[in-house]
Amino acid sequence: MKRMFRVCICSWFFSIALISSTQAMQFAVISDVRADALNKALKFLDSQRVGLILLPGDFYYDAQEYYSHFVKFGFDVSPEKTPNGQNLYFTLGNHDAPPAGDDTFTEAIAPCYPKNGPVRSPQGTIFSFDRDNCHFVITNQYWDNPAGGYADEQLKWIEQDLRASTRTFKFVFGHEPAFPLDKHVGDSLDADPGRRDRFWQILRDNGAHAFFCGHTHNLSHMAKNGVYQIDNGEVRGGGPICVTLVDVNGDKASVKSYQTGGAVPEVETNAETPNDLVIQTDIDATIHPKDSDAPEVLFSAGAADTGMFGKSCFIRSLLSD
Repeated sequence: MKRMFRVCICSWFFSIALISSTQAMQFAVISDVRADALNKALKFLDSQRVGLILLPGDFYYDAQEYYSHFVKFGFDVSPEKTPNGQNLYFTLGNHDAPPAGDDTFTEAIAPCYPKNGPVRSPQGTIFSFDRDNCHFVITNQYWDNPAGGYADEQLKWIEQDLRASTRTFKFVFGHEPAFPLDKHVGDSLDADPGRRDRFWQILRDNGAHAFFCGHTHNLSHMAKNGVYQIDNGEVRGGGPICVTLVDVNGDKASVKSYQTGGAVPEVETNAETPNDLVIQTDIDATIHPKDSDAPEVLFSAGAADTGMFGKSCFIRSLLSD
């Protein structure tokens, strides 16, 4: 009886340990925010109990007061937390870098971020950190390149950092897309196709699963050479409010993007009432997506304007697959 009791206790502890090691995590991505709509996006994230937000650029848009909104909902950056334990990570966008720069970021926020980026890089703008089974890489496309793009020193660092990580998922963040689909075509990373392709090859060769960006204000999901590009749209008063939720469970990740016309986003309740979910991209870390020379567009909000597909039609095909 005693032996059986010990076996049961050991099995119980093993089960608990196994559950803990595969426990799901969730993070959110929003981009190009305006303060007048930020509360609505954060209210949605609060309702979903999100504990980690990453913002790939343009958080300081037009010298707005932005940081207090995050603090109001419990998202802040503090020296009392470890660099890897913050619950809010900003990526510099073209509206955040000098001369539009904000003392709040440079003086109070950036010093709290990890200091493992290139030695010469501005503090708190290029770094990486781990959370559970995910590796996050934050980049600065305006370092040594005010017009936007990646200098050789940063490309080398991104390559080395991704290669060194053994986490199940690797996610990279930068402001401008590599393959813009609706706006800023020709003046994003595609302004220098050779350097853009070198960056994408680094992602492909070193196990990156997705590149999260913004800049175009157009929500889209696409894939090229086995790497996904998630353009997170915008958060704008009187206009679209876009929020992306990423659920990671073991070797599976689900990237769900929501878009509303200005109201607080609503989560889907079932397949018949998807509400504001417009695209879901599922990533399996054990299966490498097919390589393709041309970008494969999974969803682009701007495409509805050209008659390619409408929101409701796309959701039905998405949910029936």
